[in-house]
Amino acid sequence: MRTLVVFRLSSMGDVLLTLPVVRGVLRANPDIQIRLVTSTCFSPYFRGIQRLEIISFDRHQPNGLIGLLRLFGKIRRGGSVDQVIDLHGVLRTYILDFLFIISIRPVRIVRKYRSQRRKIIKGREVPLMPHTTNRYLDVFRKAGFRVAMETRPMDHILGEIEERVRRSRSYHIGIAPMAKHRTKMWGEESVIQLLEILGKQEDFEIHLFGGRDERQALQRMARQGQRVEAGLHNPIDELRIIASMDVFVSMDSANMHLASLAGVPTLSIWGATHPEMGFSPLNQPPDYLIQASCDEVPCRPCSVYGESPCHLRSDPMRCMKLITPDTVAEKILQIIAFHKIQ
Repeated sequence: MRTLVVFRLSSMGDVLLTLPVVRGVLRANPDIQIRLVTSTCFSPYFRGIQRLEIISFDRHQPNGLIGLLRLFGKIRRGGSVDQVIDLHGVLRTYILDFLFIISIRPVRIVRKYRSQRRKIIKGREVPLMPHTTNRYLDVFRKAGFRVAMETRPMDHILGEIEERVRRSRSYHIGIAPMAKHRTKMWGEESVIQLLEILGKQEDFEIHLFGGRDERQALQRMARQGQRVEAGLHNPIDELRIIASMDVFVSMDSANMHLASLAGVPTLSIWGATHPEMGFSPLNQPPDYLIQASCDEVPCRPCSVYGESPCHLRSDPMRCMKLITPDTVAEKILQIIAFHKIQ
């Protein structure tokens, strides 16, 4: 059996998007096993997958050249390596790639489309780019492997989720209003207005999600009777709660990918970034992507990942301000109504 070492160290959303790819490739190639090198905190999402071993990379430890040499040694001590697949394509993984190349191991590296993305930002054009999962699949394909996408990538954790028995006739709405970068957040005022609108629906139960360090901000937003889940659960228990939602509302963040990979109807709100840059949630209809048009906000998208500050000084974050709480609430009600008749 051939052994592949696969690199995808961070970030959480991109690591999560390796799940349907890795599971699909393993299913399509029963003669291989994969050793996935990723951050320690993401390893719970990959446990229980046959022929997949996780090699944990602690991103909080010093990871200069000495740290990378130690990681290389750890990988080599774990067993033979037949091929390397680099799904990250950053300096750290390039160094590891080089170490394997001089060890006479074939290496394939993901195409990042950096120049095309720069042109999109400068020219304010948004041509359709390959989704991140398709870029990942392309690396395996060029390495000579059969490729496939797993349609239920979280079932090794969630199993068969039975339809909820609605004894209280309630619908559960998950909302994750936070993101790594401010330009990807809708804004506290808009979130509070949405929560107030949803709070008037007697058959809605509202759950707020986010990181442990975001709990206080979420408690400030939550209205009476709305539950803040952040910081209360381990990653897998929280994933199971997310999977039980009837609708999930998220920014362009890891929670968006968690919900969509768990099979939940997921509304995503987009500001400085754009879904057609390759990071949209999987298996969601185009009308679940809520965003101001580039005609309304010509400066959009202004960055690939949202790390750049808004440069529109006269009306900062106009791209988010144009998305109204009423618009999002109406879309939630449409989804609930659609699933009522299914």
